Amino acid sequence: MVIKKMQPEDLTENDIRRFADSKRIFGRGESYYRRGKIRSMDVSRDKKEITAKVDGNYGIYDVEIYFDEDGISADCDCPYDGYGCKHIVAVLLEFLYEFKGDKKDNEDEEPWDITLEDIRGHTSKQSILDAFDLLKEKKVEIKSLTNKRMTAEIDEKITRHTYPWQKDIVGNAMVKITRGNYNLSYPLGTECNCTGYGRADCKHVAASLLAIFLQKNKKQISEVKEEFISQIRSERFNRFTRELDSISLEEPKVKHTRNYMFYFKAEKDTRPYSKFSLLIEKRCILKSCGLGTPSQVTTKFLKEYEDTIPNNRKRIFNSFIWSLENEERWRSSSEKLIKQNFKESDSKLLAEMRKLYMADPHAFENCVFPSEKGEIEIKISEEKKRKKSVLKLMVNIGEKKFQINKKNVTFLGKHPLWVSIFENEKNGFIIFELDCSQPEIIKKLAGFSNAELELNQLNAFIEKYYLTLSAIGKITLPENYDVEEQRFEPVPRLFLRDYGTSFSIELRFLYDKQEVLYTQKQDIVFKNDREKIIRIQRDREKEKEYFANLLDHHTTDCDDFLVPATDPYLWLVDVANDLITRGYEIYGASELLNTRIAPHEPKLRLEVSSGIDWFDLKGDVSYGAEKVPFDEIISHVNNHERFVKLSDGTRGVIPKKWLEKLSGTVGLLERDEKNGNAKASRSQIALVEALLDISEKSRVDKRFKQMKEKFSGFREIRNVSLPKKLDGELREYQKAGYDWLHFLKDFSFGGCLADEMGLGKTVQALSLLLYEKERGIKTPSLVVVPTSLVFNWVNEVKKFTPSLKVYIHHGSERVREGKQIWKKKANIILTTYGTLRNDANIFKNKKFHYVILDESQHIKNPLSKTAKKIYGLKSKHKLAMTGTPIENNSFELWSQFAFLNPGLLGNMDYFKKNFAKSIEKEKDEDKTKALKNMINPFLLMRKKEMVAKDLPEKQISVSYCEMDRKQREVYEFWKSRIRNEIETTIKEEGFMKSRFKILQGLMKLRQICNHPVLVDESFTGDSGKLNMLMEQIEEVIAEGHKVLVFSSFVKMLGVFRGEFERKGIRFSYLDGSTRNRKQVVEQFQEDPDMRAFLISLKAGGLGLNLTEADYVFIVDPWWNPAAEMQAIDRTHRIGQEKNIFVYKAITKDSIEEKILQLQESKLDLVKNVIAVDDGLFKKLNKEDINKLFA
Repeated sequence: MVIKKMQPEDLTENDIRRFADSKRIFGRGESYYRRGKIRSMDVSRDKKEITAKVDGNYGIYDVEIYFDEDGISADCDCPYDGYGCKHIVAVLLEFLYEFKGDKKDNEDEEPWDITLEDIRGHTSKQSILDAFDLLKEKKVEIKSLTNKRMTAEIDEKITRHTYPWQKDIVGNAMVKITRGNYNLSYPLGTECNCTGYGRADCKHVAASLLAIFLQKNKKQISEVKEEFISQIRSERFNRFTRELDSISLEEPKVKHTRNYMFYFKAEKDTRPYSKFSLLIEKRCILKSCGLGTPSQVTTKFLKEYEDTIPNNRKRIFNSFIWSLENEERWRSSSEKLIKQNFKESDSKLLAEMRKLYMADPHAFENCVFPSEKGEIEIKISEEKKRKKSVLKLMVNIGEKKFQINKKNVTFLGKHPLWVSIFENEKNGFIIFELDCSQPEIIKKLAGFSNAELELNQLNAFIEKYYLTLSAIGKITLPENYDVEEQRFEPVPRLFLRDYGTSFSIELRFLYDKQEVLYTQKQDIVFKNDREKIIRIQRDREKEKEYFANLLDHHTTDCDDFLVPATDPYLWLVDVANDLITRGYEIYGASELLNTRIAPHEPKLRLEVSSGIDWFDLKGDVSYGAEKVPFDEIISHVNNHERFVKLSDGTRGVIPKKWLEKLSGTVGLLERDEKNGNAKASRSQIALVEALLDISEKSRVDKRFKQMKEKFSGFREIRNVSLPKKLDGELREYQKAGYDWLHFLKDFSFGGCLADEMGLGKTVQALSLLLYEKERGIKTPSLVVVPTSLVFNWVNEVKKFTPSLKVYIHHGSERVREGKQIWKKKANIILTTYGTLRNDANIFKNKKFHYVILDESQHIKNPLSKTAKKIYGLKSKHKLAMTGTPIENNSFELWSQFAFLNPGLLGNMDYFKKNFAKSIEKEKDEDKTKALKNMINPFLLMRKKEMVAKDLPEKQISVSYCEMDRKQREVYEFWKSRIRNEIETTIKEEGFMKSRFKILQGLMKLRQICNHPVLVDESFTGDSGKLNMLMEQIEEVIAEGHKVLVFSSFVKMLGVFRGEFERKGIRFSYLDGSTRNRKQVVEQFQEDPDMRAFLISLKAGGLGLNLTEADYVFIVDPWWNPAAEMQAIDRTHRIGQEKNIFVYKAITKDSIEEKILQLQESKLDLVKNVIAVDDGLFKKLNKEDINKLFA
């Protein structure tokens, strides 16, 4: 529509009135303006172009207005058929009063005089408190402030779900507040994009109102916040005193309050433009249980009796009030709740009333609300006497039929369309929803019900208009004019179209050759080739089954259409294929622009070449003519990604077969930084085989073929003869371990011999080295051990393999040059971890036959200097030996296997992400099982109770003791002090930097549990633990037993030393400073009068054979239970003939109880990850190898 000769500066309110299509539309547009329905509005600099978004009943509408030399033109995309709609009127009024700067005629407006009470009336207490923080951080900016409206922007990002699978940031919070709303409860209209549509009471609105308040009153934020908090406290205290005042100490008297019954009533309306009214009446319940005179409900009554109104009635009342407010006539507090004018937006009210009617029909008078929807029927009958045909528009509701005409029917709303019909025989109204897709046509045709035509015109009328009428409703024809009925099985069809970053899905059904939308309600009517009218009756039940099945397959119903409920690419590849197998036909996938799938199947080309310890993998994946680098595909598979982006914008599909074969394992591959190729370790041959299996073209070198043939010929671990010069016999399980070591050697794998302590790991390794010497191997092997085990290895060589020549590279007098070492022609070079760390340069360029690590947990930290030096050693074979492959966490395994079989468990970051975190924090059983299977062929662990049936019983028990009174006082003092210091340190420096402080504090508490003298030498009181242990030790010694006493603290050993000396108990002593370790051990083992052995847990937990003792006392628990088990196994080992009794001393109500709980959790980790072999032999066959390598 165009208004001639009109420029922006000339626009007046009267011009806008003339622009509107009617007075009613102008009034509604003015209401939209007053209620702040305009979401956004942009005006060009010259004010000649206006674009705006306006909230409507069914969405947001776009309005465009242009001023030019000829005048003004406007356009709106709302469904209204005219030109000057209410949305355009609202925008023009907004422009006139807010942008152009004019004041509305006869309008007496007050400035924004907002109080804290006003702000509290529109938002919650918490929103206001949060708002003060936004203001303090200067995140609130008032963009505009006029007498009618204010807009503000808050610097806080708002997110919203744009699709079921996608959440996007929509920008900063934007607030709009308008004045002039006639709602008594909320005189200001408040909106914020953080809540979507409707009134907002969020912190952003509160911050905007507070900004106006602060600006007007020139107050500081802190001052207003204090005032607000003071108000809240005062109100809370007043409520408290009111509660106290309401308390009566007298006998309660019976109170008589008025109760009411509420009725919903329909009445005929005498006004010419309305046929009926809905109203609410109340009747007082009398003391006699009768009902008083009916009267209409008003808003004043609702406020006074709000607490007595049932919730289901309140919902109806609120819907009534909301509906009346939209009529712009809700101004008086005595306004009656009577509804006379019905609009599109009143569908909600009618639906609420139907819901209440279904629950309580007795609460309604003169009206019923059926649950069914009315169905349209066009009935054509013949009146042969009059030679006329009559067309009647009918509506069927349940078993009732009504004729529709403008006299007896009132249409309510639009989408959905409701109908009210007066039933004369019942003197009441029936009000129901109409099931129709063309509500506007129904309204128009209602005026033509009972239309007549000549009988001879009927045939031509039916042929011409039957299809049109069938789109409106069911058609009933005279008998002679029945159409041909046909039935077919429906075929579901899905049509895909671009929609945002995804696509929409439209469901249709094919009946024979006729297609129909699922959302259409009517049967299919058409003319065949012979111009005969055919009606196909749809199978609605079958259609509903197909629709429900679609929703079960990652698809979401968005009312007008469907969308994928998962990643749209995954839907196209997985869901679509599944649906096709279920009978669906899918169209439009190849025409999609935003979610295009490459039409080509991927083809892998792979070349495998062998290095010394690695397989080099070179290749690429082709999608048609485009090639994707092999390492890029590997990265996608490792991240469980199904698609790779191609240069033309399409997505190449990674087949499910590839993911099933490779997911979770290809991440183990290394990347060669020199050429970009992938690298697989020799222990990952099954992974290479899996890649070759899915490749289209492949090429492998001779060495790989040979290794593959070797694996193909493997059946089980072979029985290997023992070396001829071995002194002594190997036990059955030791021989099985010896054979397993040969299996590892044959395939050039590194392995971890993890038998429990005392089962003879050393003799199994020495037997292997002796075998290698006897078959002519002259290259020396390097054995790295803790200092405490040097003499133990020397003794074992002398005892079992004296023909092996050993050179001990340790001590201050050791050789400093490699050449001198090699001249010694030793079979074994024996050194310690500390010595190797210092002399790494001597060994780094020498290739050994074997590198053997005893107590390999010494390299559990891969970043330690010791581990890095050991990783740099070169050898043909590698072996690790430890009774505790895991002490604290699964990552310790990675460090040891990084030495044994580099690459088997992937790189460090991969293992942490895919195994350590999943196993220890998330308790992922599948990942735990996978890790167990990966390491199982390369790790052998046997327990004493399984392989040494003759080994005596071992009993472990916990002895709890109470602290002495003074000891408890010292403990509580330090506990409180340490807690406070740690809290302060964490606040100031953060948790990571506070770890050392925390460990210091925990160690001090552990020392006090032993004896306070460990932290305060001036302490003169007793120790509950020392008293208990000394009593037990004296009793055991008196009975003729020998005891081992282990402690983590050398000072505590000193306390026991003093007690032993005072009581005349002879004892041996060993800690980290002891030099003559061998003599000390032999003295305890051989001297019957040496009854006790005081040992430092860390210094004496490894390599000692102390089978003379049969009682073990663990003075203080260590974080790692493995350390304690190592200590216990100094005596519970092969050669022990007596039962072993172990006592762990734990102080009640102390840090030691927490350590005990931690030990249990660490033991669970070891049990879950390490497979304990339940027999004597490592039973591996070909099937196991193929399975476990995968």
